[in-house]
Amino acid sequence: MWRLCAIILFCFTINFVTSLECYMCMASLSSDCTDANPKSKVIQPCIAAENLTNIEPFCVTAIAGDSPAMGRNFLRGCGYIYSGQDICKYIIDNGIAEECKSCNKNLCNLDLLPTAWNNNNEI
Repeated sequence: MWRLCAIILFCFTINFVTSLECYMCMASLSSDCTDANPKSKVIQPCIAAENLTNIEPFCVTAIAGDSPAMGRNFLRGCGYIYSGQDICKYIIDNGIAEECKSCNKNLCNLDLLPTAWNNNNEI
């Protein structure tokens, strides 16, 4: 019983802060998520625990995956990384995505398209 009380008390000591909102969607490269104004998008609050220092939220647009089972996906949403670090460099260097762009203003990732995305919407 004391463990449950400790867990509940711990949960109340974490203050969550919403400092940034990003557009979020994730789908195949042929979906409307790749459009400049996709209907499938939703607004995602980037929520980070206030007591975790040196973590910054970013809005991210990325192309990820390249397997027969999963295919390739187009993603928009929130990403988090330590202050002073480049989130896209981390994502690409660790093989999470092959293309990435980021920004740090509210709803700034609607028009962010990876550089490989040409006018024909093909990579």
